[in-house]
Amino acid sequence: MSARKSPAEIRLHSARPHPAVADRPSAFEPGRAKAPLHLCEAAKVEFKRVSKILGARGVETQGDFLTMTLYAEVYSRWAEAKDALRKEGLRVDVVVLDSHGVPVPTKRMNPLLKVCEACESRLLSLAKAMGLTPDSRERTKPVGQKAQPGPPQPGTLAFHLLNGGKDSEPDTEGKDFDSQLRAPGQSETDD
Repeated sequence: MSARKSPAEIRLHSARPHPAVADRPSAFEPGRAKAPLHLCEAAKVEFKRVSKILGARGVETQGDFLTMTLYAEVYSRWAEAKDALRKEGLRVDVVVLDSHGVPVPTKRMNPLLKVCEACESRLLSLAKAMGLTPDSRERTKPVGQKAQPGPPQPGTLAFHLLNGGKDSEPDTEGKDFDSQLRAPGQSETDD
């Protein structure tokens, strides 16, 4: 009897391969997003940093400004909360009342810890949306590029039609593929 598979192993072995999203051309025009004026200095610096990364990869469009703005805002909030948490510590002194109404000093977890955790979670989801994480980086595709049509691949309908139903490689020496797909006796002007 074999050992039981973990849920992660089951997902790994039963997962269907994803279609190659990065192979398809993007219909969006490339462009540099502009940082909104209302951003604080830390957010502006982060906005420009992310813009450089996305621009260098060729995946930035002008429509990305909202996601980049939210990312920059959350990043600056996270950095500020981390600084305050570092100064105050993980636990803070608070005064609570006992059952008789007597104040009792006690230590509690710093509420800024929850703010940092929420910002970290939001940063991760926004970074994935922009292709800034290792697992999402491969799914992004350059913008403004059109796919160049090539010869039909064996096993496709176009390949089958081009060869007249034969499964062998077509004789394409000196021919263009558009002329091969036309019916016999049909010229370019008949289209």
